[in-house]
Amino acid sequence: MSEPSFQLRLEDVPVGVVHNFPDGRYSYVNPAFCEMVGYSADELLGMTWQQLTHPEDRENDERLAAGLLAGQIPHFTVEKRYLRKDGAVVWVNLFGTFVRGGDGRPLHGVGIAIDVTERRRAEQALADANARLREADSRKNQFLAVLSHELRNPLAPIRNSIYVLEHSAPGGEQAARARQVIERQTLQLTRLVDDLLEVTRITQGKIRLQREVIDLGSFVRRCAEDHQSLFDDAGIGFEVTVPAETAKFTPRGGRTWLTVEAADDELTIKVRDTGEGISDELLARLFEPFVQAEETLDRTQGGLGLGLAVLKGLAELHGGTVSARSEGPGKGAEFVVRLPAGKPVAPAKALVPVPKAERPKRVLVIEDNPDVAQSLRLVLEIQGHSVHVARTGREGIDTARTLRPEVVLCDLGLPGIDGFAVGRALRRDPVLAGMTLIAVSGYAQPEDAERARDAGFERLLTKPVDPDDLAQI
Repeated sequence: MSEPSFQLRLEDVPVGVVHNFPDGRYSYVNPAFCEMVGYSADELLGMTWQQLTHPEDRENDERLAAGLLAGQIPHFTVEKRYLRKDGAVVWVNLFGTFVRGGDGRPLHGVGIAIDVTERRRAEQALADANARLREADSRKNQFLAVLSHELRNPLAPIRNSIYVLEHSAPGGEQAARARQVIERQTLQLTRLVDDLLEVTRITQGKIRLQREVIDLGSFVRRCAEDHQSLFDDAGIGFEVTVPAETAKFTPRGGRTWLTVEAADDELTIKVRDTGEGISDELLARLFEPFVQAEETLDRTQGGLGLGLAVLKGLAELHGGTVSARSEGPGKGAEFVVRLPAGKPVAPAKALVPVPKAERPKRVLVIEDNPDVAQSLRLVLEIQGHSVHVARTGREGIDTARTLRPEVVLCDLGLPGIDGFAVGRALRRDPVLAGMTLIAVSGYAQPEDAERARDAGFERLLTKPVDPDDLAQI
């Protein structure tokens, strides 16, 4: 093959082809290689392959080149990085060898470079995705362990308190203390479930705000008053600064500051403490769901790692932001919430207590879970009402037509005929006109409430139903 013909073929091939002198200076580059690295042929002929090679890859390349020059290896193949003229990194699969003269001395090197940047990016993306999956799986396992712990903690005193109620004198001190324990731990279980629901709604974009302007100063003062006893019990100083016009991880003897600052267009809430502080690694992931610092086995601080994720989601829904900073472990932390300011509002009116019913009501409870049905029945009977229970949707419809109740509490998740079908059937019956129809469900998404309204229910109560809510209804 003639030299011009060989040269023509190298100019046309779609892969990079280079020749270089033993000292590394390029003696020939084809157009594909020039396009690959972003330099012209004239520029490259004044450069060495070392100048193009990524600093982290030079040592390995120099070792391979030395092996070729010394005749220790006939050729090599390596994946390496070049630095383009524009500063970008290009990955190549490089085959290298040396052409030798009749006396065995190396005359010039030959390199063939294939651009594998996209493949490497895909591989890196896959590796990153796998790493995220492993982290997510680890966080899931940690979350399930924490959830198990947090659920069992309230269940243990509830179970013990039930035993106390069964074996103590009704109305006595032991029974009263057992009831208080059950009430506190039930509220804790409710908070755990509410946190799970809130973070799910936020991450799925299912929160819909009912916007109204409030007096933030009064709101913060009320929150501070509600939590003051927690700080007192923990031996933590709690200082609240609100214009005239909270700190779970702070150790005993520490201090916490809650301040509200007002500007023309922005309101700022700051919580700062002298507590455990936050590491840089944790700070970067602090507002992600289920993220928590390392916990001891006793988990005295508790929680599911959802509160800050809920806070971030709600702040952003209001057009605001939330941030955290810390000088490091043991140096305290500060959380800052910034919200857009609204127009001033008149002082809120005092809540007017709802008067109790003047007469007992006929109530029908439609619920397939025996314990839920029985407990609702007891609550309503204590409040003075006459209560009947149906265990299925069909039984509930038949009982309603016979009993003609004034109020129906119907579970939506009934087997067979579900609560939505029950609601529609009762609303179609003219005999039952004027009846109050209330849905009860463990599901509390906005679409659940909308489906309940479409089926004829006036309200949707979320399990566990608050007895005070029942009394008001």
